[in-house]
Amino acid sequence: MISLISSVVGGILYRMGGSDKWDTKWRDIGVPLITCTTYGIVHGWSWLLLPTFGLMFGSLTTYWDWLFKDDNFWFSGLIVGLSTLLLSWQLALIKAGVLCLAWGLWHLYHPSKVWKWDGAQVEEFGRGYMTVVVWLS
Repeated sequence: MISLISSVVGGILYRMGGSDKWDTKWRDIGVPLITCTTYGIVHGWSWLLLPTFGLMFGSLTTYWDWLFKDDNFWFSGLIVGLSTLLLSWQLALIKAGVLCLAWGLWHLYHPSKVWKWDGAQVEEFGRGYMTVVVWLS
């Protein structure tokens, strides 16, 4: 239950960080904070969560448009997944692959593209939700 609640909060924080009404730090700091805190509660605290928080913070501050000339959600998801590297390199590789596919496919096929909703709200909430779900698994 705590993972579900944290994932919803992560989705909300991610969306807030992408909104013009809020600062991006809601996403950049909020998502790693809720994720690392929940991870510590569920899996047990480790000092490695501190540098992992920093890696996740850094990975959420860019969509790599400076490298790819456009937002690259495939690569962004990969890097967010790799931010778990210090906790378990085997799981980090799996999580990186899952988030790479999840973020990339979600960008292409999220429901708002089918039903013509406000895409940013749905897409950003979904990325935040998926990040926490995959990170905690």
